[in-house]
Amino acid sequence: MVICLGDLVVDLISREPGRPLWAVETFEKHLGGSPANVAIGLRAHGVPVTLWSKVGADAGGRFLRERLRRYGLAGGVRVDPARPTKHALIGLDAHGDRTWEMLNPDSAYEHITLDDVDPAALRTARVLHVGGAALVGAVTARTTLALAAEARAHGRLVSFDPNLIVGDAPERPAILARLEALLPHVDLLKMSADDWHDLLGDAAPAAVLARGVSLVIRTDGARGAHFHTPRHDVFVAAEPAHVVDATGAGDAFTAAVLAALVRTPPAPLAETPAETLRAWGRAASAWARRMLERPGAVGGYPKPPEAPNAGERISP
Repeated sequence: MVICLGDLVVDLISREPGRPLWAVETFEKHLGGSPANVAIGLRAHGVPVTLWSKVGADAGGRFLRERLRRYGLAGGVRVDPARPTKHALIGLDAHGDRTWEMLNPDSAYEHITLDDVDPAALRTARVLHVGGAALVGAVTARTTLALAAEARAHGRLVSFDPNLIVGDAPERPAILARLEALLPHVDLLKMSADDWHDLLGDAAPAAVLARGVSLVIRTDGARGAHFHTPRHDVFVAAEPAHVVDATGAGDAFTAAVLAALVRTPPAPLAETPAETLRAWGRAASAWARRMLERPGAVGGYPKPPEAPNAGERISP
């Protein structure tokens, strides 16, 4: 089983590609948030998965829980009556690349506590996968650090994809400090080239591996992906794609890697053979291409049934 922890967002995606975000008048509402996208991807791969996150007691939170219910993933999502659900305004250029603005600062997912999750579940999981909420809010950051330490103590793997660009935001020093605290507990670090440049600057993969990370994956869109372990450096070319919407492509890549990992017999991640890494990368690239060619963060996966799944009732 994989447990996904972190951000859950209402993506409001432009229906007017090529127009600047400020000029867009029509948006389409989608489920978003990197760990949620990964969880849906893992479900599509047939991997048992649980999603831990938090939304507000508002229309956005209700929308997300209803959508997750169709995938059987609403059970681990808590409701915060005091804070709003995060929303993202996403613009698309003529090539499907994104610009975005995040709405509702200090949102519900930034306040996930240990009382919101079941740490005992880590003992039966193969992987704890963490998203960028681990860095954005101090409360969720403390919870994530505690869970990552607990996972490591029980021999579980910790995967992390920040999926976050901070720039010169006032909270940058705090976010970088949280990243430094979390990295020694991470086994698999997956980052886009843009995220890497923003959060790690010119750091070489070898420097990150020296912190205790076993596998570093750097994705760079159409330029492919690099897999780094203490033993191997493997490059995997990206599959050519007709890009409609880049939203969620990186999460589809991550989900495919994790699905392949959990089907591999347990062994030290740092000793993964180069050919295995290459096979993981080829499969992940194929799934990323599927996502690029369809709108929405999970548009490349089979659609869930319209009728919500039994056993996960959503209260108003």
